[in-house]
Amino acid sequence: GEGYFCNVKHYTDEITGANYALKELKKTHYPKEEYRYRFLREVKLLDELQGCENIIRLINHGNDTDKEHLWYLMPFAKYNLYNYIKKYNGTLTQSDRYDIIGQIINALKYAHQRKILHRDISPNNVLMFFKEGLKVIKMSDFGLGKDTESLSYYTGSSA
Repeated sequence: GEGYFCNVKHYTDEITGANYALKELKKTHYPKEEYRYRFLREVKLLDELQGCENIIRLINHGNDTDKEHLWYLMPFAKYNLYNYIKKYNGTLTQSDRYDIIGQIINALKYAHQRKILHRDISPNNVLMFFKEGLKVIKMSDFGLGKDTESLSYYTGSSA
């Protein structure tokens, strides 16, 4: 996928064959301090939120200043909630729907208990994983996230 300041690529480890998603700051934005700050802030917030089953796992991250390459690695999801609903809406039971929203609420509750606001909740930022026949929801993209104790207004809004 592609956003305004980042790209997300499917990455397969050549040795293990494991699939990952690699989120990278676009090279054109690397020289801009506010974009590096925003990306590094996302990595920091994700690191603080590790431990919740419903928040995407931060596998690794790096900042190569010589190559102007800022990135992080997370598990690869075949579907986000938008695409999943688009494909399977007709077959989802009421119980499925409650389970999905319950997991989203669990992720947000976990973040709020740690005084972190997501501020960009959308079906595109809710990733779907399947583990032993169960749907596991993971919130992703904390790029607009905010620590409620922070005085930062880099997004132009304190809301």
